[in-house]
Amino acid sequence: MARKGGHRAPEVSATQPQTPLGKARWALEAGDVRRARRLAAEAAQSGPEAERAEAKALLDRLGPDLAALLTAAAVLLLIILAAWAAILKAR
Repeated sequence: MARKGGHRAPEVSATQPQTPLGKARWALEAGDVRRARRLAAEAAQSGPEAERAEAKALLDRLGPDLAALLTAAAVLLLIILAAWAAILKAR
């Protein structure tokens, strides 16, 4: 059965890699961004020298999405203003 939009779930390999960077990539493929960020930070600090720069680049890519944070803040502000207006109107 085809999914709408043609999107497929990411395929995750059966065996988990042994290096911190490999584990971070594996977690990212599995959709666990929080774990991938933690493992990439570990790889950037204590991983093999060859993988440190790549781990730092992965960390930069996994950083917070500024647009999403600003949107969430704007929505929260609107909810607070609407609640405040409703409270003042009820008085």
